[in-house]
Amino acid sequence: MLNARSIATLGIGFGAGQVARIGLWPTGERPKKPSVELLGGGGSYRPFSGPQSEAEKREERERLGIIPAEAKRAIEVVARIEARSVNAETEQRALEALAVEIERIELEWRDYYAELLRDALRRVIAEQDEEQAILLLLSEM
Repeated sequence: MLNARSIATLGIGFGAGQVARIGLWPTGERPKKPSVELLGGGGSYRPFSGPQSEAEKREERERLGIIPAEAKRAIEVVARIEARSVNAETEQRALEALAVEIERIELEWRDYYAELLRDALRRVIAEQDEEQAILLLLSEM
């Protein structure tokens, strides 16, 4: 009688030679060392030149469009704080507050931070408007 374990460990249906080559069936032979040793294993064409410096990592992340987590957090916090009182000067106040916060966490200012802040402000204000509309509907019931 065949069960799942015998099929998995003995390789029923695959042939004894194949099972021995993949290591499921002892053959008494020691495995051979590969003739070529590869660095990494990702198939990269970039020569291995050691670890990247922090500046190189930051530049590569910026080139790829990855926003630093500290900047994302600062943008979200500033947007939530400034969206509490919405008026004509909200965006300017938020930009100034973000510039101070970015300087405090020792990041370099990037122009796209301003656009991300504007988007976050719009989103937070829209969320607040939705919450107010839902509360108004619930109060009328």
